[in-house]
Amino acid sequence: MGEWLRAQNKESLKELWAIIREFVRWSLKKAKPGRVRHGGELEVFFDDTQIEVDGRCFKGTAINYEGALSYSWQTLWVGPFLADGEWGPGSRDPSESLSSTLEATASLWEENSGCEAPTRAFSPRVTLKLRPWRTETSSATPRNSLRPSRAAKIQRS
Repeated sequence: MGEWLRAQNKESLKELWAIIREFVRWSLKKAKPGRVRHGGELEVFFDDTQIEVDGRCFKGTAINYEGALSYSWQTLWVGPFLADGEWGPGSRDPSESLSSTLEATASLWEENSGCEAPTRAFSPRVTLKLRPWRTETSSATPRNSLRPSRAAKIQRS
């Protein structure tokens, strides 16, 4: 499995995530609402997990906020399902892949009406609140494609 994963490139990983999202879409349609929704709402959650490593043979790592060598795995969950993710060096901005992740998964929550835009507390000091998505139509944009109305609003406390 590790050999197969190392042989992947950006394009093949993009295709793998598309297959995963199709499975998530199918599962959301087939599952009983109580199994995938919380309080009647489909939750959407963005996470940046720091995976600390120890040793000399780790490529692509960075020193994280606690001074440890680490990788970062930024993920977006739709209900109980992992719908998108990006692996990278630790110590990166928690919202680095958020825009592309939201773009890639938007159709999952468009199809499940009543979804709220994700809200994620990245630390005790920073909260990211996304504005609702809207549909834009232009000659350069296919009809009904989704774009964020504005990137995001960061509130510091």
